[in-house]
Amino acid sequence: MGWTYSFSQFDKFESCPRAYYEAYVVGAPDIPTQDLELGRLSHEAVQKVILGLLKVNEVKDWVMSRLPKTLWLKEEDADSIAEWAKKFRECFRADGTVECEKSIKVETNGIAVKVKIDILQRAGNRITIYDLKSNKDAYEPSDTWQMPLYAWAAGEQYGVGEVDSRLWFMRYRTKPLRAASFGRQQMEEARDWAINTARAIETAKELPGNAGFPEKPGAACKLCGVSLGCIEVFPSLGKGHQLNDIGAKLMAGYAFRLESALAFTKKYLQ
Repeated sequence: MGWTYSFSQFDKFESCPRAYYEAYVVGAPDIPTQDLELGRLSHEAVQKVILGLLKVNEVKDWVMSRLPKTLWLKEEDADSIAEWAKKFRECFRADGTVECEKSIKVETNGIAVKVKIDILQRAGNRITIYDLKSNKDAYEPSDTWQMPLYAWAAGEQYGVGEVDSRLWFMRYRTKPLRAASFGRQQMEEARDWAINTARAIETAKELPGNAGFPEKPGAACKLCGVSLGCIEVFPSLGKGHQLNDIGAKLMAGYAFRLESALAFTKKYLQ
């Protein structure tokens, strides 16, 4: 058995092979952004509330105690996280067994796939999985391969042919929930996608250096943790001093990441 793959790795490889190479082959460290920090703390806060490790009225103080270790978060972010945790707790029905950060590893066709599910709920033979999102834009569970793949892994782990999936968009005051149920066919399609993507990654690794991992400039460059390493793509992005749309987004990404790096360095040296 070779590498163990996650949905994040598959998704990054599809969106930009070069970003995958820098993050997972080279191991380049990521620089935290406000969105990343907000997502991590909000996930942890909600999970603690669900597990009974933190009361709803204690969430803000808990977040405030962790702000000094962040680069970007402020008191208003603590207020937001406290509101999100309260809303989720009010809507969540804790039936059966509830686990957070549930890790499941499945081996199939010579490929090892590992998923980490934010919240997994078991009530008899019924499995429900939740993924918490701090995204500003909502979408359906079937719009990406993430939830079908998680459903497949959960189905394999517990021997069920159908899994209920929930995306919870914490920023949304109304209709934060997007739900879908995935059956055996959809779960197997997700498994096949994972196998094919893993094989594409393995093929790319056989080429020298990063030759099998070309950059794919686009909107994701703005928040990409390794976009600073793609300077060589600039000549193809615009003519003269005129940057096209992709070039402008990449330039914005450089500025954003440099700002993050500067803030990180200042905080580290204090």
